[in-house]
Amino acid sequence: MYITELLYKLANFISEPPMRWFFFLLAIVLTIFLFIQDPIRFSGIKGFTGLSMKWHMYIISVINALNYIITFLALWFTIPFTRNLTPYWYVPLFIIIITIYTQFTINAKITTNDGTLNPPPDYLLPKKYRLFFHYFILVLDVIIFTQFFLAQGNLNIEVKTYLDKYIFGRFGGFIEGNKIAFIASWMGLIGLSNDIYNIHLQTQYKACKYNLPDSWNI
Repeated sequence: MYITELLYKLANFISEPPMRWFFFLLAIVLTIFLFIQDPIRFSGIKGFTGLSMKWHMYIISVINALNYIITFLALWFTIPFTRNLTPYWYVPLFIIIITIYTQFTINAKITTNDGTLNPPPDYLLPKKYRLFFHYFILVLDVIIFTQFFLAQGNLNIEVKTYLDKYIFGRFGGFIEGNKIAFIASWMGLIGLSNDIYNIHLQTQYKACKYNLPDSWNI
């Protein structure tokens, strides 16, 4: 009984608007930070997109950023943290985020293992710290997904199909609920998939696997 009450209080706590904004903003800041920290984006080896890992990681990161942007809009249109800002004030913020990804990608010179001592950039964190933060982001994204589930609830209609019960009726419903919140909630699964993919990359990371110098094996 005590555990049930504790879980209920915890659910109410993380569903409060300030906490929802806090977890979201922390997740997106850490995601940008870890993109900058990723040594794989300096590799010319091709990824599953057919592009070099430099642009492969860029495309995946921008898609993930667009996912976060949709989540931002869902939060802003339901629980804005202020009413005193001009309309569309957030557009320059979105542009800045994409610009950061683009600029760091353009500035990243493809590095190969040519047998010479070519140390990695001084700002790169060791693998264990990169993994720690990637796992932390995964936890944050799970919390954000749970927050949407708790806040939006299910559409209270007579359920006729499994799709209505488990897909279209979730997160407030697509027909009668907040469509942006509904889409953002389900797109959270894309974010979780991206988290798992990044954890896989960092777990399996070895400099030689990406034709990076041995000194990059950090």
